[in-house]
Amino acid sequence: MWELEAAAEPLPQVGDIHIVTNWQGHAQCVIRICAVEVLSFSAVTEAHAALEGEGDGSLAYWRREHQDYYQRVFAGSDKVFTPSMPIVFTSFEVLLRS
Repeated sequence: MWELEAAAEPLPQVGDIHIVTNWQGHAQCVIRICAVEVLSFSAVTEAHAALEGEGDGSLAYWRREHQDYYQRVFAGSDKVFTPSMPIVFTSFEVLLRS
């Protein structure tokens, strides 16, 4: 949530369509947002972690990697990682793969 606010970007909305690119900027797929949840970091569940599909899919992996990420991103800012910080969790469907 804080990253969106810092970039003055709106919350994703159900029905939004996005082009997902790789690190070189090449389109990989087109997605449509199916659900948007704003919840605290500590409220992320095993089901959320599994849906993200990264690492081993466990909640422990998700929390460790995301806490490290947020601590790096917020370093030097007025934001500090806390378990109560708001997280925007989106679910999507793939409409087209490149």
